[in-house]
Formats: sequence, structure tokens, C-alpha cells
Amino acid sequence: MEHAVRIAQQVSPNIVVSTDSDTIKELFSDTCVEVWHRDAKLCQHDTKTEHVVLDILKALIIQGRLPSTVSVVQCTSPFTRPEDVRSCIDAVDNFGHAFTVAPTSDVFWTESGHCLSPGAHDENGERLPRQQRPQVLVETGGCYSMYVREFLANPTRFCGRGKMLEVCPKTHHEIDTKFDLAVAQAIVGIV
Repeated sequence: MEHAVRIAQQVSPNIVVSTDSDTIKELFSDTCVEVWHRDAKLCQHDTKTEHVVLDILKALIIQGRLPSTVSVVQCTSPFTRPEDVRSCIDAVDNFGHAFTVAPTSDVFWTESGHCLSPGAHDENGERLPRQQRPQVLVETGGCYSMYVREFLANPTRFCGRGKMLEVCPKTHHEIDTKFDLAVAQAIVGIV
């Protein structure tokens, strides 16, 4: 979380951290970060990020401080760079939303055996070598920016017309498990 806040601070002076954790509140108590108490109903395993963002925006409306754009810098993407966040924010000037993506040569399948990766096979069903496949982009989870008016009208991070912003594939790593965290800790010096 400290990395996400540090990156965001390099791009904007207006940072809000929403949490129910006293440890996280204390971590940012002597900083310029606004730490807001997150209601228990928004701290569930299945809580969507959009619900938390909407809760913050509603409070900002009441305070008369509604911004024109809002960005989410995910703490589960530890290698997000300031330029990635800046690109997302800048793109929202012309789009309803923007988010970071990275190229991948991975091929995705469903359990039923259906290939979800376009161009992985030729017209005869033969598997194409990685170098011959069309580039596929994967959502990195690092940063999402939304034009607030679009978001309030349609509270999803993919509101309005969108822009994908390609980032360095080396910085695409998401932490969802303890193993993911161990990998991030092991490669932090080389990313």
C-alpha cells in the first residue's frame, strides 16, 4: 500500500486511502494523505472497488470537493510507475475512462476446452508459434482513471468511452496470493 500511495503522490496532491484498518490509518497519520474510515459493509471479500470509489465521491459531493477525475492505484500491483498513473489521468481528458494493459503471449482456455485467445490458432486449428500470434493485451490492475461525471452516471471503472494504456510488461505483476507476494519481493530489485 505504501508503494501505491507514494506513486500516487508523485502525480497528485489529493490522495485518499479508504480503510477499516487501524494499522493502515496509523501508517499514514503523519502524511498529507486523507485516510477515511471505510464502513464495514465495504470491507467484505466481494466488495467491488467501484462501491468504495462511489462512497468516497458521495462524501466529496457533500463536502463540495468533487474532482473532475478519479483514479484508483491498486496496492495489489506493486510495480506501477508514476508515468502509468499520469498517462491514465491525462487520457481521461478525451475518454470516459482509461486503464493500464500489458502485452502478453499467454493463451487462455476455459475448463471446457474453449480457447479465449484470438489468433492462437490458424484457420485449420493448428497452434501458431508465439511470434506469429497477434498481440493480446491483458489488464494489469495497476491503475484505472475515470471521468467523474461518467462514473457517477454509470458506476463502473469502464464507464464511457475507454482508452487502454500499454505499460512495460515487466511491471505487470498482481498480488492475489502469498506466492504472488513472495515473487514480488524476490524480483523487486530487477523490475
